[in-house]
Amino acid sequence: MVVHPIQLLMPGEGNVGVKPVGVAPDSNFSSAGVSFKKMLQENLSKVNEMQLLSHQASVKFATGESDNLHELMITLEEAKLALQLAVEVRNKILDAYQEILRMQI
Repeated sequence: MVVHPIQLLMPGEGNVGVKPVGVAPDSNFSSAGVSFKKMLQENLSKVNEMQLLSHQASVKFATGESDNLHELMITLEEAKLALQLAVEVRNKILDAYQEILRMQI
């Protein structure tokens, strides 16, 4: 049984998307590491894959191809938590965007 860490939306070691102190403000963020858009797309595709795998596991259990209830429940719970995390990240992004819109210039 493989247990995956909860780092779905975190970039890999050394690929942090935060600018170093010495970088000029008008520089390209994607040159410092993975772009936010690419990271978001990759992680959303991982969440989608987890949802599809959990659906396949459910179908296999329902049709009798698999009798391992323990693995089914783990797969379903992992997919559920990944989706909840993705929704919460989306909510935080929308909150940040709305906060920026409310800023006075």
